[in-house]
Amino acid sequence: NALLSLTTNAGGNTTLAGNATTAGNMTFNDNVSLNGTYTTTSGGANGVFFVGGNSTLVANLTVIAGSGNVTFNGTVNGNAADVRALTVNSTGSTLFNAAVGNANALLSLTTDAGGNTTLVADANTSGNMTSNDNVSLKGTYNTNSSGTANGVFFANATTTLLGNSTVATGSGNVTFN
Repeated sequence: NALLSLTTNAGGNTTLAGNATTAGNMTFNDNVSLNGTYTTTSGGANGVFFVGGNSTLVANLTVIAGSGNVTFNGTVNGNAADVRALTVNSTGSTLFNAAVGNANALLSLTTDAGGNTTLVADANTSGNMTSNDNVSLKGTYNTNSSGTANGVFFANATTTLLGNSTVATGSGNVTFN
C-alpha cells in the first residue's frame, strides 16, 4: 500500500534505494540521493514532489506527479558523469531552481507534455534534453558535456526566455516547435 505522504526534515542527507509511492506529497527538505521511480499519484492523488536540498541521482530517476508540481530547489547531478537519466512527468509546474548536471552531467533530461517547465540555471547532459511541455529558460543548456555526445535539444511547445540563454549541442540538432 502507498504511504499517505513522505517528508524529511532539513539538514543531513536522505538516501532512497528504490521506488516510492504516495497518495500525497513527497517532500525532501534535505540533500537526497534518488534511485528509481517516485510516484505521488496513488489513489488518484496529484501530490507535490519537492526537494529542498541538492539531489544526486544514483540510478535513472523518474518522477510521476500527475498534475502535482515538481520542484528541485538545489542542484541535480548524477553520482557519475553522463550515465543518469532524469524524466519528470507532471502536467503541473516543474521547476529547477539551480543547475542541473553542473558537477556530473546527466545522460538526459526529459519532461512530458502538458504543464510548464522552468530552468533558471544551466543544465548539462551528454545526451538529449527534451521539454515536451511549455518551457522557460535562463541559462546555458549543453547537450554535449562529454565533447563527443552531440545530444539533441528539443523544445516541443512554447519557449519563453527569462534572460540570456544559450543552447550548445555540438553537432546535435536544436529544435523549437
